[in-house]
Amino acid sequence: MNTRLHARRPRAPRLAALLALLFTLPVAGPLYAADTPIVLWPDGAPGSEDWDQVEVETTDFLPQRVVRNVVQPTLQPYLADADGNTGVAVIVAPGGGFQFLSMETEGTQVAQWLRERGVNAFLLKYRLDETAANPTLFKLQIYWMMFKAWLSGDDDYPEITPSPAQPLATADAMAAVALVRSRADEWRVRRDAVGLIGFSAGSFASLGAVLEGRGDSRPDFAALIYGPGNPATIPDDAPPLYIVATADDPLFPAGMSEDLHQRWQDAGHSSTLTIYPDGGHGFGMPDKGASSDGWIEAFYDWLLATATP
Repeated sequence: MNTRLHARRPRAPRLAALLALLFTLPVAGPLYAADTPIVLWPDGAPGSEDWDQVEVETTDFLPQRVVRNVVQPTLQPYLADADGNTGVAVIVAPGGGFQFLSMETEGTQVAQWLRERGVNAFLLKYRLDETAANPTLFKLQIYWMMFKAWLSGDDDYPEITPSPAQPLATADAMAAVALVRSRADEWRVRRDAVGLIGFSAGSFASLGAVLEGRGDSRPDFAALIYGPGNPATIPDDAPPLYIVATADDPLFPAGMSEDLHQRWQDAGHSSTLTIYPDGGHGFGMPDKGASSDGWIEAFYDWLLATATP
């Protein structure tokens, strides 16, 4: 096994960046109309049948709508108009450290942008770790999560502790892919053009679906936005990846994305990597005056080249 050694840099700037991230996320724009969310597991989500936490939707934590304590995962369609419909389907998995979901800047805004350009989007609300019902205690949990991220590993390759909800979120992502394929004719979607785009924790779930999906639950492509992955094995039939990172990400250094990209290519599969000089972590859709602002246009160009005949 190859081991990389990296000099440890002072952590104080990284901690400051993590804390600043909580207060600098942009205010989200308006919500958009979409079809009614569809329950992914009508008979109960396997693995969480005994969960009794209450789902909470709030804006008292960040200047945008977030959802936490998700027990019943859903998929909300944003179907493209018949005119200009590419037949491509993209399932959008927001991030939030498996503690919450950034439903606007990494969810509804992404889905609407894609729909307006002929891509059928589907917003995935996947299962999360349980968090405190009390808003103040919830905030303390998030600060503790950030502090642990600061303590773990080094600035180049931090240790990432798997979330208990991660395998369940992966199962939800695979179920979402299978659901879209099962209704492909109804939704005017090509069965061979169903993929995922995941942000931060959502990219873990998306990559998990790539690695574990079989048959109808296997995505045809995946985009991983500021979220690393280091799979033990890469499937022989692995689909194309589109990976986005920033050089100043305080959570997931760009070197982790570079490693995944190289491993994917070394295994003989297609991978496209874009590293922006700045943009930090969690930039989502709103412009920040950073080089990462044009990420979705670049992704869209790749998507059309990859998923359309």
